[in-house]
Amino acid sequence: MKTPSEDGRLKAEMISMGRVRVPREVLSGYRLSRSTAGPGAGSTSLALAWDGADGREHNIKLAVAAESEADVPIVMVRTDDGGLELRRADGTLLVADARLLPIVMHAPGQAFINLDGECVHACAFCTTHLMDPKRKNLRDPQRWIELIVESHGRRPFDALSITSVAAPDHEAMMQDYEEIIQGVLRHIPDIKVGVEPYVEGVEDIQRLKDAGACEIKINIQSPVPDILERICPGWSSEDQYGLLEEAVGVFGKGRVTTNIIVGLGESDEDVALCLERLTAVGVVPSVRAVRLNDLNIPGLQRALGHPVEKVDPERHLRLAGMLHESLDRNGLDAGSMDTMCHACGCCDLEPGQDI
Repeated sequence: MKTPSEDGRLKAEMISMGRVRVPREVLSGYRLSRSTAGPGAGSTSLALAWDGADGREHNIKLAVAAESEADVPIVMVRTDDGGLELRRADGTLLVADARLLPIVMHAPGQAFINLDGECVHACAFCTTHLMDPKRKNLRDPQRWIELIVESHGRRPFDALSITSVAAPDHEAMMQDYEEIIQGVLRHIPDIKVGVEPYVEGVEDIQRLKDAGACEIKINIQSPVPDILERICPGWSSEDQYGLLEEAVGVFGKGRVTTNIIVGLGESDEDVALCLERLTAVGVVPSVRAVRLNDLNIPGLQRALGHPVEKVDPERHLRLAGMLHESLDRNGLDAGSMDTMCHACGCCDLEPGQDI
């Protein structure tokens, strides 16, 4: 089994903790990320990095706690020499010499945008469908192109990643993807573009590749078909596996990724079998500990029929080690991906970086 560094263990602990209290003066001039998709929709977060004892940089993204919030598990402290430390609520040191990572658009080092809108699904782990529509930043494709190009002019970045809901008008959403990809590439020809769409077949996948995308994410969500059907009614595991295989045929091995959410009642063996099935055909998965909050816990517990709890850091480390080994067996490298989550490395335990 691939073993984590001590810094990897610290990252697993902090992912489980999830929230940080930050001195107001530290945030002066820093642009927080506001999530509009997934379990964290509506929350604000910051990105941090530190140089580990293993000689590698480790990145993490943490939700910023409100000033009135009690029992925040991580506290950021400004040191006498102007540095930043992360400490547990009891005062013990987590990370010395942390540094803020500038967030371009939702992610450090890349623009990661969400094409907002109404979603036809109401997956139990996700809070996008629970957001007040007035809080969504609905923009047309041309405005997105302008924002991305303007942002690149201020602080150049190498990658654009685009995600979206499953829209009622699927064809209109596909056309938005094509227009944004092609429009951005006209202005920034060498940028790498990754897409995380809701696709209905290989034709959609080919359209995105033809538009200029170099990588694609199609989510399997749960390694257990019954769990997927409970948390995402109407989804089929076999359909998602089929789409992922089609995507490898279009984009190539090592250019297709997927989220595997753990902590919903699956066993380690379930995860191992899913990882091997995916990596054997050239997919580079992410193992993602379920993000729990006051908004999604009730829906998840209703859908699953049992309580849900945060993933224990030791289990998270164990599953991330399994992912690393499965990638190695099948000649894949998460670090070779140019866009989306593996390129960012903040939200999950990254093979080759944290493990």
